Amino acid sequence: MTEIQIRLIDVADLYYSGYYYEGFDRLSRADSRLGEVALRTNVSLNIPATIKNALQDKNARHLLFAISIYSIRTDSVEYFICIDAHDSNKTAGISDHTEGYHRSLLKVVDRYYKVNFNEDFLKHSDLPLALQQKVRPIAQFAPIITSAILPFCKRIIFPLNPIRIKPGLSHSKPYSGFWQDVLQRIRRLRKLQSLDQLLKLRYEPKTIDIFFVTSYRPNPRHNAAMEFRHSLMELINKKPHLHCTIGFTSHADIPPQYRKMKQPRLSQADYLKAMSRAKIVIYTQGMDGCISSKFLLAMSAGCVMLGDPINNNTDMIAKYTHLKDQFGYSNPSTVVDSAIAILSENSSLERLSRLNLELFDNYLSPTKAAQWILKDLGLAA
Repeated sequence: MTEIQIRLIDVADLYYSGYYYEGFDRLSRADSRLGEVALRTNVSLNIPATIKNALQDKNARHLLFAISIYSIRTDSVEYFICIDAHDSNKTAGISDHTEGYHRSLLKVVDRYYKVNFNEDFLKHSDLPLALQQKVRPIAQFAPIITSAILPFCKRIIFPLNPIRIKPGLSHSKPYSGFWQDVLQRIRRLRKLQSLDQLLKLRYEPKTIDIFFVTSYRPNPRHNAAMEFRHSLMELINKKPHLHCTIGFTSHADIPPQYRKMKQPRLSQADYLKAMSRAKIVIYTQGMDGCISSKFLLAMSAGCVMLGDPINNNTDMIAKYTHLKDQFGYSNPSTVVDSAIAILSENSSLERLSRLNLELFDNYLSPTKAAQWILKDLGLAA
């Protein structure tokens, strides 16, 4: 029997890395063997020489928080891969920290899996063809805590900075020392929900007609998106016969024109429970046209989604054609009218809900994402 060692190099924020590690870890358990292949998973803070220089690239440290890096080894070969969960598909933008690829990593890894994969953007980028050919699409993630918590506690005890690996906390928040890094990891371990908790939500009764609660972002680059979302909320609010939960949540002050739509902030657990009770969840793209993490969360709960087009990961749209009935609405009035029409037809609502659950179970789940990686590397049938 072939044994495959799967080692996560723990430099990313657990918010982004937990989902895919959970997939590998579940495959490694009893009854999860892939034919004659047995998997072993672990988490490490040791940086292999192959990727060390790339991780020390000062111009790209701010990208590491959303990039999971793995060593996948058999007796005869070792692959280095990364899973990039950034919103953007840009291959430039270093000056304003909005680029979507870690070029130094792309040069040294064997595969570069991109959550928001856009083939057209990639083909017309300035990346050499040899680097483009390393890039693959990968299913969207959700922020979850893994079942294997202890391996992720290493980063609470041992700092990353002695070898000058200083991953930023976000695009605009650079690495600010060991203790800040520790506090962030502790917050994730305490607040994130597990996959099992997420999956239980599909059995919640659907008592809300339309759910659209989203964060207010004060950064100027989000202004257009905030205006669009507010216009959707206003239209939904004019339908008093529907039971709707809508509004903005924010740590910061909300501008006067949006305050009527303010919602109290919810914990992740409370937010997910409320969303899972919705018959229809309104969908809006994330920044740079990315697929929002709410997409996967709604699919896992069997909610119907309606809203913006999905321009990335088009292979998913091609395979699961029922998504075309839910996405592609750029006009707020069309979104709301379509929601009312679907709510009036129980058969359509039930069909789309069932198909969304199947999409999650057969394509989006952590184990399916992990299996896809192993097949792409030629390590599983």
